[in-house]
Amino acid sequence: ARQRRAAVSTVIDNRLWRPTIDPQMRPLLLATLVAATFAQTVTVDVTEAVKARYEAFPYPAVKEGADDGDIPSEYHWLRLEQLSQYNYGGKRNDFTGFRVLVAGCGTGSAVVGMAHVLRPWKGAYVTALDLSAPSVATTRARLEKFGFVEKEHFALHAMSLLDVAAVTAEPYDLILSTGVLHHLADPLAGLRALEGVLATDGAIALMIYGAIGRSAIYELQGLFRDELRTDADDDASM
Repeated sequence: ARQRRAAVSTVIDNRLWRPTIDPQMRPLLLATLVAATFAQTVTVDVTEAVKARYEAFPYPAVKEGADDGDIPSEYHWLRLEQLSQYNYGGKRNDFTGFRVLVAGCGTGSAVVGMAHVLRPWKGAYVTALDLSAPSVATTRARLEKFGFVEKEHFALHAMSLLDVAAVTAEPYDLILSTGVLHHLADPLAGLRALEGVLATDGAIALMIYGAIGRSAIYELQGLFRDELRTDADDDASM
């Protein structure tokens, strides 16, 4: 057990820690990784496990001063010119009534950014949902800080994306889902749910975790699983 703990520390120091992570965040990172690992070792409802994790640790953390200016820090995250080029062959210049869904909004970075991008266009609207009620509350506060009005510029829902059809009156022109589908017990069901509310000429921008880019995290989770399993075996033998 002592060797495994040393291995965990080595992976953190050599693979994750330098140079990008504030050392003061080490305890929180460890706690989060343990919670994530433990959730995968226990037979529980996946949706409830993910909900509990992100209600305890709303993500991403909003950086101090991120919303202090007149323009959201996420303003440049996506430009309509890019969307026109990639999805409409450069032929769409009018985004009046454009409808965006952010499926798994977290603390609202993409929602705030898209709301600002669409602000000049009459009737443009952003709908966002997330399992975490605290994250949805943070998103709402950030939107209101920039003068966006609920039901006029945006709608927020604390719910699963699997139920998105229940809050969809018209199909969406753009669906954004970053780091969400892989958390579902059936990711394909989530993708189908999103496809079901997408306009025929709409676009979906997806990001899911990659095996290579997150290899250090997977190593840590494997080490924690071994540690938890050994501790459980030790307790059973006592």
